[in-house]
Parts: sequence; C-alpha cells; structure tokens
Amino acid sequence: MFQDPRTFWKKPGISQVKFLFFAPKEVAEALLGVKMPELKEIEEFKEEFVEKVYELLKEWYPKRENLDNFLQQIRINEKGRVEIERLDMSYCDLSFLYLPSLFEKIKEFNCVSNKLTFLPELPDEVEWIDCSSNQLTSLPQITK
Repeated sequence: MFQDPRTFWKKPGISQVKFLFFAPKEVAEALLGVKMPELKEIEEFKEEFVEKVYELLKEWYPKRENLDNFLQQIRINEKGRVEIERLDMSYCDLSFLYLPSLFEKIKEFNCVSNKLTFLPELPDEVEWIDCSSNQLTSLPQITK
C-alpha cells in the first residue's frame, strides 16, 4: 500500500493511469491507499499523464468516425479530470456504457439509439440528456 502520493505518482505507468481512468474514484483511492492526484501535484510529469489519458480516451470512445472531433473537445482541467461540452455516444449499438471516473464535467450527454438498459452515474454538471430509443428501465439520480 502506497502512503505517499508523490511516491506512487512519480512517473506513472499506463497501468496506474488506466486504473484511475476506469475505477470509480473512491475505489481507486481505497485500493491504492492514495488520493486522486491533481495535476498541480504531479506537475513534473503532467504532459506524460495527459498523453496517457488521451490514449485511453481513444481506446474507450466507440464512435471511430468522430474520434478526432471528440478528442478536440476534451479539456483536461487543473485537477487532472476530463471536461467536455457534449458527449455523443448515439447510434453505437451499445448494450453497456461505462463512463470513466476521470470525467468530471459533461454539459450534454447523448446516447440515442443504443440497447442500454441503464445509464452510468453521470457528473452533477450534466444539463441535458437524450437517451431515447434505448431499453432503459431507470435513470441515474442527478443531484444538482
């Protein structure tokens, strides 16, 4: 168990960033024994961290034809989290959707015409959702 985040985050490998990307924040912090870093805390390798986040976003995003546009909209904030104005996951034939834990701010979320039966937990900042033409039985709670 790592107690000092500076030791754990010194030049993180892809596996550390990948774990952060896919694990819920609370799980990552509990299992790793460190709090999620902010970019100002990992300034010495910020570029490497951001580069790895972009690699993982490329793997995760299902709309290959819109990948360049998606990546151009991404902003990594000062806390090392992902912000995007509009996340479009529509017409992807998805039966399951996982939203990486590094997503902190999404204004518009579109998942029209998939096969989803539930939605992942969404950031509090979501202002607009369209997930019509799915098989949803419930919606996530939005606390705003």
